[in-house]
Amino acid sequence: MGILDHLSALVSRGESKPKPGLTYRVVLGALLSLVAKADGNITEKEKQAKREILARYHYSDPQEQDEILEASRRAIEERLDWQGFTREVNQQCEYSERLRLLRELYAVAWADHELSHSEQETIRKISNLLWIDHQDFIKAKLETKPSAEKK
Repeated sequence: MGILDHLSALVSRGESKPKPGLTYRVVLGALLSLVAKADGNITEKEKQAKREILARYHYSDPQEQDEILEASRRAIEERLDWQGFTREVNQQCEYSERLRLLRELYAVAWADHELSHSEQETIRKISNLLWIDHQDFIKAKLETKPSAEKK
């Protein structure tokens, strides 16, 4: 059973066939959740940022968001590997889409107007696994930094 099959099973709750696009939704939710929990303190602003990002990816139904975030939480608790998550993203997404995802990860990290060292390192690891160029990594960080924080 591959990682995406396993993730699908977490959410499908015994359905014979998972919903279309389920696996990418869970991968997206898991990566966002990894960043939010990186510093050990998930704030309400970070939770809200995750929901807003899911809505931007056309997952605007609150029940669907809950399902995605619950499956993501379970996947993280079971310590499913980051390489598995990112491998699927790399196979399914163009560079521009992966770069967009990197910006979304920073949006969650910056939601509380602070970027902790552990959040930064988590995003750096994910960025490397998504094959994002270093200059694009730095640019995404600076572009997503809240205005009051920019220098």
